[in-house]
Amino acid sequence: MEKLIEIKNLSVRFEGVVALKDVNLTIYQGEKIGIVGPNGAGKSTLLMAIKGLIDFEGEIIYHGISAKEIGIVFQNPDIQLFLPTVFDDVAFGPLNQGLKREEVLSRVKKALSSTGLIGYEKRSPHHLSEGEKKKVSIATVFAMCPELYLLDEPLIGLDPASRLEIMKIICDIPKSVLIATHEIDLLPNLVDRVVVLNSGIVVADGGVDEILQDTNLLIKNKLYFEPGCREEKS
Repeated sequence: MEKLIEIKNLSVRFEGVVALKDVNLTIYQGEKIGIVGPNGAGKSTLLMAIKGLIDFEGEIIYHGISAKEIGIVFQNPDIQLFLPTVFDDVAFGPLNQGLKREEVLSRVKKALSSTGLIGYEKRSPHHLSEGEKKKVSIATVFAMCPELYLLDEPLIGLDPASRLEIMKIICDIPKSVLIATHEIDLLPNLVDRVVVLNSGIVVADGGVDEILQDTNLLIKNKLYFEPGCREEKS
């Protein structure tokens, strides 16, 4: 596979606190990668650094693409959605890319179709369910036709039916995808490769089956807990 992005010795500090430390990672074209780790591991920070939204030390090398060709879906849809209607939000990216009206309309229609949102064009994003908001957030990125999708906790807070709908949308993405998630039990259905972060450091990187079958690794990095014994009440 051809390289899409090379990350070399990437470090990020916020007010002196280390969020990422000497991260080295190569992303290949067409890959779907799960980024997992406990709270505060640096998952969201890694996605924002790749997109170019925060300052960092080290090097990110883009092969054949630029940061503008990377789409990010934030964990909180209310950050992503800020316009009066679903149509306006989905059209915002293509309009800012300077595309002609016909192309914008075509992209919006395709993005809404891909996320099951045809008919939602005039609805207010802020009056939708959490699952519907997630779909609109993804549609806003679809409409920009990026080469790499960065998804920050796309399944968090969703009911089972909504999770399945979002998972299908993710599986159908024909480009490279990075998914930061706590939903490790769902990763075999979404990704081929898993990167484990802890305290800003990459502690493991391998095939999804290899990583998820390593119980000691998961326990050590607070991704799995063995059932404990309950104290009997007298």
